Amino acid sequence: MFSELMDAIRENVSVLTLLAEALCLLDMIVNSFAQMISTKPVDRYVRPEFTENGPMAIDSGRHPILESIHDDFIANNLFLSEAANMVIVTGPNMSGKSTYLQQVCLIVILAQVGCYVPARFSTLRVVDRLFTRMGAVDNLESNSSTFMTEMKETAFIMQNVTERSLIVMDELGRATSSSDGFAMAWSCCEHLLSLKAYTIFATHMENLSQLAPIYPNVKILHFHVDLKNNHIDFKVVPLRILFLCWDDYLRTEILLYLVST
Repeated sequence: MFSELMDAIRENVSVLTLLAEALCLLDMIVNSFAQMISTKPVDRYVRPEFTENGPMAIDSGRHPILESIHDDFIANNLFLSEAANMVIVTGPNMSGKSTYLQQVCLIVILAQVGCYVPARFSTLRVVDRLFTRMGAVDNLESNSSTFMTEMKETAFIMQNVTERSLIVMDELGRATSSSDGFAMAWSCCEHLLSLKAYTIFATHMENLSQLAPIYPNVKILHFHVDLKNNHIDFKVVPLRILFLCWDDYLRTEILLYLVST
């Protein structure tokens, strides 16, 4: 009997190894987050709700790692639906755009692996894939410049995205000229809008805001920065206008503060 059991194990050792690795990973994820959640106040993490074709709504969402490092982390909201399936995020450097994108991705991943999420309320549509295009690095091994790497990753997204995917893009087109980058970003947005895929698109290109009056399912979020008592205050505000004009004096004060610190 023992020899027969060993023979059966040998025949399926590769499958058993993969199963053990998957169970270890699941145990690590669930237990580590369960431990983290158990040490937080009751209302800091919530059980997410799921819908088949409903909206993706996150109330007071937070970055699960950064909020444990910074006591003054500012929570932000997100709402995506079939009627408003694209959010364009604008704002100055270091205003929190990339952090906002990352926290949305982490909340979606945590929810779909069965964990509680750092938010006051969360209802999500189950996504089949989560595509991200973030960062600006070249790849010497594949002889790809920063622009080529960006193009390859963007092409992969456009070829594999479905209407049930979540796409997160951070400053697409910054690795080339402003005119070429704007044309590329605009065309990608129009393609994603035609698919009705949920999309969050962070950019410094103010002209992308012109998508809003053309496509009613495009919403604009702006990360606003104020300088109060020698402290930079970040806020997220929905824009109902085409452009947001900065006061030149405020812009100068913020730049001087960043340089001096």
